[in-house]
Amino acid sequence: MPIKRSLSAADREILGILKEEGRIRWTDLGRRTGVSRVAVQNRVEALERAGWIAGYTVRLGQPIHTERGVQAFLRIRFERGHDCFTMFERFGRDGIVKGGWALAGDWDAKLHLHAGDLEEISAFRELIVAAGGIDEIETEVVMNDLSRMTLTEAG
Repeated sequence: MPIKRSLSAADREILGILKEEGRIRWTDLGRRTGVSRVAVQNRVEALERAGWIAGYTVRLGQPIHTERGVQAFLRIRFERGHDCFTMFERFGRDGIVKGGWALAGDWDAKLHLHAGDLEEISAFRELIVAAGGIDEIETEVVMNDLSRMTLTEAG
């Protein structure tokens, strides 16, 4: 397995764009990041070699530039003998899963979901519970995204 080097701000920007638009052309990626096509291509290839990019995928039925309607977090505690790595390997590529973490503490894992509506969140939750091995699961629906507020809106 490659050794992951630390990420620069430019690397994080490139990864963020690729996460949303995995098929973006080198020239467009360079234009959006302010570097040449050759430089951005070299950075992406270095990120691939370092293990930060493991592959590319296609998401069907979801326009690339639209924001999905509902965000939620699932906190999960597994039964003995079950683990988050197996669960994430099975469900982590689902189109609504935007992030996943193994945790230390009271909960074993946390998933970040973006869905069209609450029913889609509920269906995904039921899907992973039906797979078995989960002792407890808690859903936290995001009511407001505070990171998008301006200082005047927050005050």
